[in-house]
Amino acid sequence: MQIMEKSAQNLVVQNTQNNQRNAGPTLYSRIGLAKDSLPAFTAMQDSKKAADICPTCGKNRRREAVICGVKYVFHVMCECEAKKEKAEKKAREARDRMRKIEKLQSLSLLGEKYKTVTFERTQTGINPSFDAAFNRCKKYCELYEKTVENGYGIYLFGDKGVGKTH
Repeated sequence: MQIMEKSAQNLVVQNTQNNQRNAGPTLYSRIGLAKDSLPAFTAMQDSKKAADICPTCGKNRRREAVICGVKYVFHVMCECEAKKEKAEKKAREARDRMRKIEKLQSLSLLGEKYKTVTFERTQTGINPSFDAAFNRCKKYCELYEKTVENGYGIYLFGDKGVGKTH
């Protein structure tokens, strides 16, 4: 099949000999048309309806094509629509992540005292031993995906009251 570009919006496609060779029974032969009477794909063009133009970027969001003599209309995503979809996906992933965190927190055995503890809210600078462990844990969490991928974990141990839970 050869594609010949007529203009930026219109494409014309013609069947070639190689496209027709060894193709077996075609739609045309099954419905009684000659092989060369209609090309499989005749034209594609942008929709001319004003409702199909993106109000934000002004690009056409619909394409019309004639395939085997049947007209089809396709949705084409413009850049602003793609950005919007990407932002929605990112927000959806963030909500899913928060739901997962909330579920894990509700299933944890930590008391209410520790449910709001974060790295940002933790006071450091009082105990050098705690600070070293705290910084190591924070770095581990920042590089979590890479450390887990490489098979590393973290194990906290120590006497009662040294800050393991925190």
